[in-house]
Amino acid sequence: MLYLKQERINNIMLRIAKELSLKNLKKNKFRTTLMIILISFLSISLFLGMVIITSLRNGINNYKDRLGADVIVVPYEATTKSTVDDILLQGISGNYYVSSAYYNKVKKIDGVEKISAQFYLTSAKAACCSSRVQIIGFDPETDFSIQPWIEKSYSKTIGDDDIVVGSNINVTESMKIKFYGDDYNVVAQLAKTGTGLDSAVYCNINTIKKMAETSNALEYNEELADIDIENSVSAIFIKVKDGYDATDVAAKINSSVKGIKAQSSTAMVSNVSSGLDGISTIIGVLLAVIWVLVSIILVVTFVLMTYERKKEFAILRSIGASRSMLAKIISLESVMLSGVSSLIGIFITALALIPISFNLNTLFNLPFVFPDIPIIILYAFITLIATVLICFLTSLKSSYDISKNDAAILIREDA
Repeated sequence: MLYLKQERINNIMLRIAKELSLKNLKKNKFRTTLMIILISFLSISLFLGMVIITSLRNGINNYKDRLGADVIVVPYEATTKSTVDDILLQGISGNYYVSSAYYNKVKKIDGVEKISAQFYLTSAKAACCSSRVQIIGFDPETDFSIQPWIEKSYSKTIGDDDIVVGSNINVTESMKIKFYGDDYNVVAQLAKTGTGLDSAVYCNINTIKKMAETSNALEYNEELADIDIENSVSAIFIKVKDGYDATDVAAKINSSVKGIKAQSSTAMVSNVSSGLDGISTIIGVLLAVIWVLVSIILVVTFVLMTYERKKEFAILRSIGASRSMLAKIISLESVMLSGVSSLIGIFITALALIPISFNLNTLFNLPFVFPDIPIIILYAFITLIATVLICFLTSLKSSYDISKNDAAILIREDA
């Protein structure tokens, strides 16, 4: 009987605790609003931080898969304006050409097993795009870098006047894009890589040479005016023989053939990975600092809130509320406040991810690929739990202080 009576009292007190918690939050609107902003910022920082770090790691993995070659060779002129990895990451920043004779020279270097040339052309504004796009031409007979990537979306041969577009290119229902007055058939759209190559267009060597001749005739590209289009290349991709080191082969090319620059894909990936590690570290440190500072502020805030309500808690103790019940009131407020604030922060972050996803590549100059929806949902759940937990823990100091004092002491201190 006594157990049932006590249980009933506890249920009544718990209901009173919920009502008091809600009324207290509503009554102190200014303080509640500041707490919501603070805790929302906490959840935004965690949620966005996890998404960005994962996007970086996804991007670097895609970047490794995309290169497909052990050594990349470009005209030396290209490296005077940007690094080899920047050229590839950003979808080739400009048009650079050397004679096809370099292709034959590189082919003779000891350690070269497979070799394939690519030709690059920056288009005039096309119907698909709000700005100029990079067109990349490859030789289907020798290519081992682009075609394996294309085959994931399109298994047929890329014919003349056929093009494959990156994930960021807008394609109309007609599945055609006009370049230099001519229509070209869009046969496939590639999966996202998180690099500038998502805004590029791919075609076979015959198609891009046709585009280049038309562009030259229309005087769209000054770089083409003084070159022999038919006997020029923009980059050479190399697969080294088993037992040979890509870095050593690149060094041989650089020492033997002047006018070009060779770099191993391992070194390029290492450069990008170093940038990734640096950014990830910065993000991690910022998250830690934010969480420590916010946690300290929350502890102080909950202590002040408890101090202001001593008389209220004293009255509750005098009418039968247990010490643990007072602690529950404070904890309940922190959970309700943090739960709502965290959901607000998650919602704001989710909305912000849409425009952010299109600008991260440019912002950080590194490959970004956003995680899949299930992963983002998981991160949102982790953010909610972590935010509520940290707020609950910061309220424990106040809960302990108020629960260890008797009603008389609370009233006397408030007098």
